[in-house]
Parts: sequence; structure tokens; C-alpha cells
Amino acid sequence: MVEFTFQLIKFDQPTPKTSVESRHINQFEVSRRSMSFSDQEIEEFKTEAIELLDVAEKSLLALDLGSEFKLTYDAVFRSFHNLKGAAGMMEMQRLQAHTHELESILMPFKDRNGMPKNYVSFFLNGIDASRSILDGNDVHFNYQGYLATDESSVEADGGIQESIL
Repeated sequence: MVEFTFQLIKFDQPTPKTSVESRHINQFEVSRRSMSFSDQEIEEFKTEAIELLDVAEKSLLALDLGSEFKLTYDAVFRSFHNLKGAAGMMEMQRLQAHTHELESILMPFKDRNGMPKNYVSFFLNGIDASRSILDGNDVHFNYQGYLATDESSVEADGGIQESIL
């Protein structure tokens, strides 16, 4: 058996303000509690998590090849959303918080026709960071590193476009 220590959020206390750019996973006042998972449960979770990350990665790379944006967006969003939920069930707060941030940044593209290439790169780097978190590494991810500030960089015809920062 492998024992994990996780953090339980106290909702009756205000959460401190942090910038999105440098948000640290341990931002809440917490109390400690332990939950045990078998080695088999952990390996099953990791296998499923890697499968979800692979789907997201392949979908993002398919944008370069002209895949239909809406279907691709839906596949990436579902992957991030499902991984966030599964990480929460396994009480892996770092991975849950990271995928929540990725999902939140992805959401505004839902009703659009495309995504700038720098966002595709951002999400691919986010997937790499997720894999690193799964491997037990401490990851500090810059959630604003690749993000476009120019809303006009998404053209009406969809797909992915070059974006200048």
C-alpha cells in the first residue's frame, strides 16, 4: 500500500488572492488527512491519466493537420475535464489544480472557430507538465507564458493560426 497525504480545503475561511501566472497549488489554508490507495489503484489511475493526456495531445496535434476545430476542442476539453475529476477522486490536488487551470484557459474557445498556435503550444506544454506531476515531480507552470493578448488572432474560418505576442 502507498499512502498519500492530501489537503482538505476549509471553505469557511477566505482564500488568499494569488496571480494566475504564479499560482501555487497549496494556496488554501488546509488541514491534513491521509487516504490510502493500493499500488494497483495508483497504477490504474496513472494508466488512465496517460491515456487521457495522449488523447488531448493527439487532438491538439491534429489541429496542425486541419482537423475540424469543434471536434478537436471537445476531445481536448473532455480529456482535461475527466483527468481533473479523476485526480480529485484520487486526492491528487496538484494534478487536479493544474488540469483545472488548463481547462479554464481552454473554455473561452468553446464558441470560437479556432485557436492561435501559441495556445496549442501552451496546452501541449501543459500536457507535458501533467505527465511530470504524475511522475511525482514538483511543477511550477506559467499559466500565462504562451497566451495571446490579441483576440483578432482567431480568424473566422477556424483551425489554428499564427499569433504574434
